[in-house]
Amino acid sequence: MAASFKKSYRFATYSSSYITVFLTLLLSVFLYHYDLLKWWWPVGFAIISFGFCFLILQVRVEQFIYKRVKKIYDDVSLLDATTLKRGQITTDMSTLTKEVERFAASKKLEIESLKIREEYRKEFMGNVAHELKTPLFTVQGYLLTLLDGAMKDKAVRKKYLQRAEKATERLIYL
Repeated sequence: MAASFKKSYRFATYSSSYITVFLTLLLSVFLYHYDLLKWWWPVGFAIISFGFCFLILQVRVEQFIYKRVKKIYDDVSLLDATTLKRGQITTDMSTLTKEVERFAASKKLEIESLKIREEYRKEFMGNVAHELKTPLFTVQGYLLTLLDGAMKDKAVRKKYLQRAEKATERLIYL
């Protein structure tokens, strides 16, 4: 518990101490200069100013960190922002770390899945293109042969037209 206290409030404690020492010395010099210095005034002032400074600094630091953590949650909108508590910031940071790691792992898995799908899609499109081109080029070849002069020979013409018909039927089947 003590280690947890030191970690979460260290900045506010140190900063409040420095501010309190400075303000107490300033007040003591002022009171000494006007011959009003009593020992309990600087002590009371130090206690009150430390408490006030500590409270303000701790609240502001927690708000600052909370806003930053909340912004990270908002930026990574797929994380569940309801898991973020307004309580201890150290707990929220560990929760945030776990959530971001889980999010990163799921996104990495999703990216790998998308890469595999893209590979399948490319292969499928290549196969479809091949299956469409083969009968088309066959029909085109037979028709060009007929146009180049094979039209006059009835046996060749019939043979090529039957092959073109088979290739056309294959296209229709696809």
